[in-house]
Amino acid sequence: MLALLASLTGQAAGTALAAPPVPSEPSAVAPARQGAATSAAPAANAGPQAPPAADPKTGAEAQHEARVRALAQSKVAAACPTDLAPQAVVSCEVGAGKSVSFSLTLPQQQDLVRYDAVTTRLRVTVKLLAPDGTEVGCRPVDGVPHCPTSRAGTYKLQFTNLEDLPSDLSVSYLALLSATTCKTVSAADSRLGAPTVFQGQVPLASAGDCYTLALAPNDMLRAFADTVHVFTGVYDGAGNKLCHQQGSSNLDCRLTGVAPFRVVATATNGVSAPHRLTFARLSMPEGCPVLEPQAFGTAPDLSSTVPCRVLRATESARYTFGPVVPKDRYAPLGQLLTSGGTSKHDDCWRGYCDLTPGDYTWANTTQVLEASPFGMVFQSAKEVRGCTATHDNGMAAGPVKAVFGGPGQQLCLTLPTAAGNGVYLLNPSATNGLHAAVYDAAGSQQCELDGPTGGTYVSCRLTGTAPFRAVLSGTPATSVDLTIHRTGEHAGCTAWPRTGFDAAAGVQVVAARQACLSIPGDKHSTSELIDYVNADHRRDGEIQLVDPSGTEVCTANALPSCRLAPGVPYTAMLRSRQTSTYELARRDVSSAAACTATTPTKVGGPATPVALGSPLDARCLRIGGAATDKYWLGNRMPGRYLANAASTWLTVVDAEGRLLCQQASSVSCRVTGSTSYTAVLTPHNHAGQPLRSSLDLWKVGTANGWAPECTANPISVDGFALRNGVLSETSTAHCAVVDMRPDESFNVTGIRNPADKGAPAPVLSLHTGREWGTANPRYNCTQQWDRFSAECRADREAEPSQALLMLSAGRTPTPAVYSVRAVCGRCSAPDIEAPASIGPDTSAVNTQTQAVVRGASLTMNTRLKLVRDGSDKQPVLTPVSVNADRTALTVQVDTRGLEAGQYDVVLDGVGYTAGVPSQGYLPKAYTVTPEDTTGKGRFVAIGPSRFLDTREGLGAPKARVGAGGVVTLQVAGVKGVPAAGVTAVV
Repeated sequence: MLALLASLTGQAAGTALAAPPVPSEPSAVAPARQGAATSAAPAANAGPQAPPAADPKTGAEAQHEARVRALAQSKVAAACPTDLAPQAVVSCEVGAGKSVSFSLTLPQQQDLVRYDAVTTRLRVTVKLLAPDGTEVGCRPVDGVPHCPTSRAGTYKLQFTNLEDLPSDLSVSYLALLSATTCKTVSAADSRLGAPTVFQGQVPLASAGDCYTLALAPNDMLRAFADTVHVFTGVYDGAGNKLCHQQGSSNLDCRLTGVAPFRVVATATNGVSAPHRLTFARLSMPEGCPVLEPQAFGTAPDLSSTVPCRVLRATESARYTFGPVVPKDRYAPLGQLLTSGGTSKHDDCWRGYCDLTPGDYTWANTTQVLEASPFGMVFQSAKEVRGCTATHDNGMAAGPVKAVFGGPGQQLCLTLPTAAGNGVYLLNPSATNGLHAAVYDAAGSQQCELDGPTGGTYVSCRLTGTAPFRAVLSGTPATSVDLTIHRTGEHAGCTAWPRTGFDAAAGVQVVAARQACLSIPGDKHSTSELIDYVNADHRRDGEIQLVDPSGTEVCTANALPSCRLAPGVPYTAMLRSRQTSTYELARRDVSSAAACTATTPTKVGGPATPVALGSPLDARCLRIGGAATDKYWLGNRMPGRYLANAASTWLTVVDAEGRLLCQQASSVSCRVTGSTSYTAVLTPHNHAGQPLRSSLDLWKVGTANGWAPECTANPISVDGFALRNGVLSETSTAHCAVVDMRPDESFNVTGIRNPADKGAPAPVLSLHTGREWGTANPRYNCTQQWDRFSAECRADREAEPSQALLMLSAGRTPTPAVYSVRAVCGRCSAPDIEAPASIGPDTSAVNTQTQAVVRGASLTMNTRLKLVRDGSDKQPVLTPVSVNADRTALTVQVDTRGLEAGQYDVVLDGVGYTAGVPSQGYLPKAYTVTPEDTTGKGRFVAIGPSRFLDTREGLGAPKARVGAGGVVTLQVAGVKGVPAAGVTAVV
């Protein structure tokens, strides 16, 4: 016996009786649409005629509750019938502790029984008994019991109520393989061009709405349901389930197995589902108009509502296709299929792809039932009918005007350009919807200008076979201009002379989306740096250089470095976002450029000041050395880097003119591998005032290793003690070396001037010689721009190396006093101590007293000193105790040997500016008073201390003192008692 528990989850052991977790499968057949043959629905004792709407909950729980409520609110018979007709829904009462059985007559040996049932009580069991009384094994398929049978005869579907109260029951079944009540879907009903619409509504507890298809094995079926509340399953003639899907979308199913094939529709909402269904054959489709490739200039017919088209490819070529509709209408969505009904899964989803000769089907995937009229574009890339000749010197001769008629119309222009050359396609508007593509004689696409997505420019290399054709499409009933210009043609382009490293512009042009400039072959060097600004002093837009073949040499939206071939003329195209006046400069950055030779300093050496007075100003420096030398170039301006703020940019190229680095923020340029470098500084977002920056240029290493000023400072991955210094324009960095292995790390913590809070912090970075200058090194420090702390580590995949730790000024204002220390990567990194005050803050010369230092992060290891200008003596305040929250540190202050006066309280190892309070530095915080020499008694309190204990040998030898014994005790100079000037100790 299979126990069916109508749980709230809708799950049951074995065959399900209560609401299954997925749609039950009811049955109902409604009249077909116009001209469709209709057959009457089978007679049935329909259950509830007006079930309530589906429960707003989702999933199996909602289905179960909705089904139980619908059954509880319906009228049921007091007694259950003995026989159950196929697809008839029976509703009756099962008494408390009683069983009911329904007879099912199966006319053939092999069959598949599907049934659905719902009860108002929880504990009900169900089993299907064969004619010999044995139980038939059933299994849930998508939540619906499926019971394969192996003999003809009368079966019993038996329900047993295990509750103490009666239970209502609603049940139906479908013998799928022998069913005679399924609606027939004829070949005429399955025409893809006009599929019959079948309507129906499945009642509560229906085993399914069944359809028999007149399709053959290997046909491709497309089933469509107009609602998400219908679930469709496709079966072959042996009862094998082939495909299934929830409705409101297409179910494409290859019919494998044996005929006849059937479709069962069920409700997914647990109660009922009005629906409309179509069943169309995708393979060898019928009823679809046939289209052959259209000539250019032809506007497609928009009157047909047929949801498919057969596209007949007459030759192997790239074809463009897709639906078109009148303005303000939405085109239907669809897909391209082979004649066998399978989807073309290559680039065809884009609306164009390569096709071989044959028929292809474009099928609508939306608006299937209420199809709107639409036309179809079908164009071959090899098509020449309707093409007209045009010119390729549009910058001089002017643009071509394209006038579009109806939707889907495409125009064709035949170009005079020979193979091996290039052409520009220039669209003056980003909103006119112009689309253009260039094809060669064989239909191979050379380039594409995608105006509908905002495209206004494309540079096209013509590598195929002439003649070349430009195919245009656009918005119906509009005209647009398209400039076609050969890349080797300088007529109509402004001559662009070269400039030096000064404020002069080489040329001024007005760009309305595009501006063309020419560079003669004998008027350029082998490597040039391009710069340009608009009237607002911004590098708005983009510039591209191409050779006569259309090959791009360089392109960028900021300072491209272009390597040029001797004697070859070039065309530059400036593209702007809006009409504006531009000034442009191109400058020689080859090894022969007239740049100022400069010698790198040692690490941290004096910076080179740079001043740029105008938007196109520039400075050039030449650095020479061995190819194995390692250089650091850092362009610094104080303050946080913002992309739109005024700043200076550093560009570095090697001896061959290759761009090595472009620095706009605080990230330095690190270069090696060349015998010569050219460094150029230029303004960025010049705001009308001179821009001043500092250029750090250090020789950091050679073939023999890191610079000696770095190797002189070895540190360990286990950390280092607090150390300090000052970053200034003459001392710009501090470096150290550390031996590291893969996956090792250390954490660096620093403090700086309080006045610099909110400004960029000094920069910590980690480097190896092997990775010097690489974009993604495996050694690095992770640091936020305003935080003076970093985790420095070697990746797990790194190689062991002696790494360089660099502390550089970056964009922090100078001079910058700093203090740093480090701990190992897996160690806790405590905050650097921050003493705030000391009290009492005075004591006399030659005394030992206690005071309390208050602040944060104080420990028994905190080392504080008394420091006074002109005094070599810096006594340490000895820690005595610290409170639990590390905010109060008791220290002993020893003033012996000090001069009277004011002293700074300084954290050992911290850097500071004299007289300026900062973390770890309290200026003039402690006063030492003169020693009292007046002879007058003065009481000075000290902490309680034990001076004498003969049991331990404290203050006197360890010995028992007998009666009348005398012990001499030294008090002066002991435990804080001054050595002189003391008249009494109490």
